Amino acid sequence: MALDTFDTVLSFAAVMLVLSMFITACVQLASAFFRLRSGSLVWGLQQMFVQLELERTQAAQLARQVVNNVPVLKSGSRWLFSERAEAIKPAELTKILRGIADGRFAEGGLPTTAVQAWLEKVGARPGVAAELAEKLPLIEQELKKLFPDQFVAAREAVARAVDDADALAARIDDWFDSAMSRAADRFTLMARYWTVAISGVLVLLMNVDALELYRTLNKDAALRAKWVAQVEPLVANAEKMLGDTHCARLATQVLKGRVDAADTPADVDKAINDALARSSPDSRDEGRQLLREAKLEAQIPAFDTAYDAKAKACFGDALASVKKQADDMKVVQPLLGVPGAPANPFGLLLAWVLLSLGAPFWFNALKNLSSLRPLIATKANQATAKPAAGANVSP
Repeated sequence: MALDTFDTVLSFAAVMLVLSMFITACVQLASAFFRLRSGSLVWGLQQMFVQLELERTQAAQLARQVVNNVPVLKSGSRWLFSERAEAIKPAELTKILRGIADGRFAEGGLPTTAVQAWLEKVGARPGVAAELAEKLPLIEQELKKLFPDQFVAAREAVARAVDDADALAARIDDWFDSAMSRAADRFTLMARYWTVAISGVLVLLMNVDALELYRTLNKDAALRAKWVAQVEPLVANAEKMLGDTHCARLATQVLKGRVDAADTPADVDKAINDALARSSPDSRDEGRQLLREAKLEAQIPAFDTAYDAKAKACFGDALASVKKQADDMKVVQPLLGVPGAPANPFGLLLAWVLLSLGAPFWFNALKNLSSLRPLIATKANQATAKPAAGANVSP
């Protein structure tokens, strides 16, 4: 492959990456704004309840109540819309279904007769195992007195015995992993739909003609060289953006912030650090549960306030990311057609398809192409040098 042709392909991939990063930022913003993870969790729980023989409409109602209206599970930010859970554990779901059956979580309305009958059928009504589970804290205290050296093992053995005797917990465990895996797949699919939709809007609004873009880069050597020079910083910027975990495991980040806060006593710092060494909570509820297990209930109000602030900051970061990527796209605008002007429909369609591949695809493509360029350049230089050397040889 000639170096000029290779550089054209490399420049084209660089332009596609810039556009794709803007699309990715928009998808991340849409995910935060429309709570795509919460919606996928509702869908996953609905599928699990259907597998457990609850009618589909009733399953959807119960899943929404669990995610949207159960106070102990809410983990979203209170400043934006309402609090909604984005994750749940099997033990949490078991306790919540029991609470709904008992009428303790009536915030979303009492269950219908059909749901009540189903809850009783699957064992959500308190039985011997459920009553025993509620007495676990007292049992743990006695175990600690009787077996101080083997307390952890004894506590886990009792907890397993309770779970094994619990029909509801057994039913949940049978389907939970499958349902949550499908919910994660659905979230990925929804993010893909958003990517395709935003790509189409961007292509139409900015008149992105892939064929004309390639021709422009192929004809203009100076422009091509300019984009080749931008490849390395583009790859570095994309790697940072795609690998950013700033908003991952919010509860863990907030708890670490509490440790670093000047107003947190040293003994509280140690207790939180010890708890974090055992687990890394993500949701608000997981963070609260960690504080309860560490006997730090007094820290929950400060944790809630800090969690809200962190969630708000993450949404602001998503907005800032969209703005930054929009600013970066100013260098692409001269290469595109005039918005609203006639364009090649096939070129627009091709651009839509290529941008729908997503930023990770173009990041990997650009990274691989840039690593090959030195080899292509060396071969091109060698091919140029051979005729020159032959011209100097006398007959």
